[in-house]
Amino acid sequence: MEIRVSDVDFSYGAQRVLRGLSLHIPEGSFTGLIGPNGSGKTTLLRLLSKAAKPERGTIFLGGRDMAVITQKELARQMAVVSQDGDAGYLFTVEEVVTMGRAPYLGRFQSESARDREIVRGALEMTGCLHLKNRVVAELSGGERQRVVIARALAQQPKVLLLDEPTSHLDIGYQQEILDLVRRLNSAEGMTVVAVLHDLNLAAYYCNLLYLLEAGRVFAAGKPSDVLTAHNVGQVYRTRVLVTPHPVLGTPTVSLLPL
Repeated sequence: MEIRVSDVDFSYGAQRVLRGLSLHIPEGSFTGLIGPNGSGKTTLLRLLSKAAKPERGTIFLGGRDMAVITQKELARQMAVVSQDGDAGYLFTVEEVVTMGRAPYLGRFQSESARDREIVRGALEMTGCLHLKNRVVAELSGGERQRVVIARALAQQPKVLLLDEPTSHLDIGYQQEILDLVRRLNSAEGMTVVAVLHDLNLAAYYCNLLYLLEAGRVFAAGKPSDVLTAHNVGQVYRTRVLVTPHPVLGTPTVSLLPL
């Protein structure tokens, strides 16, 4: 399911965060949003999930104006994994993942056998089945993040939004989480939009990047086109060396002395 953002403005009070932002996220892409703090990445994700409304401009999901899509309908199309990884610490893993079925249930309706089957599938896909009876508070950071993704998968979304999904995780868990997301993207055809701070991870996992600066798109395209020494130096105000990865060929960004 594709997403189009057309000429969007957004402010927090007197502070303008997005300025006439336009971009296109193709169906089935793994799109990364990169840029320095305050460039508008997380704000854009909030607008895409209808957690906030544009002051001006339009966002289209699958060709439909998101302004006319209800939150319940949206929750059947899109799932969000936030950077705080809130997974309901006092609940068991299975209970948390079952919460992902809420958009499909009536107010007092219980889960059906089909719902439980979908929850089990989400647990299996994320490697959480053996954790299903554990209380979330007992889990490691990487395990909790997998649980949050499993809950998102239980929604059966066509679009997955991730806000810094690997923040506060060590390098092993970072790879585990992003490998999982890439499998969902390639095997399930899920459109993925991820805010990422690590430029090298963005280069390796994403097939499309948007580099934001001060609420606008500074550069867009394949990682090799976006992650150049000039672009990174201009936006991040630092000196970098960009070289091909010796094995993968993807851009590798290294800091240089100022």
